[in-house]
Amino acid sequence: MHVGLVGLDGTKMSKSLGNLVFVDELAQRAEAAAVRLALLDHHYRRDWEWRDELLSMAQSRLATWRSTLTYGRPSSVVEDVRAALDDDLDSPRHCARSTTPRTRATTSPRLPRW
Repeated sequence: MHVGLVGLDGTKMSKSLGNLVFVDELAQRAEAAAVRLALLDHHYRRDWEWRDELLSMAQSRLATWRSTLTYGRPSSVVEDVRAALDDDLDSPRHCARSTTPRTRATTSPRLPRW
């Protein structure tokens, strides 16, 4: 399986460079569901870059989803999730479809292969 690389400040994250962002540190700043959502917003095969604002955008998106589901608005979230995951684990597509254009987060541009 080929997976994309994650960058930070324009450089590939790596233990040897010491430029890692740890999930436990992110979980101290936001709830676990928001951390997961920030990570799921990127396809596992594509390179992407971590930015701190991804976490705040995920928190906002999560709040929007909860508000939508809480107030009984019609939703096809489960069907959208299944369809996206059946298509090569395409979680970013689900995230984009499940968010209104007003709150849709922009994804990072593709990074070059390191």
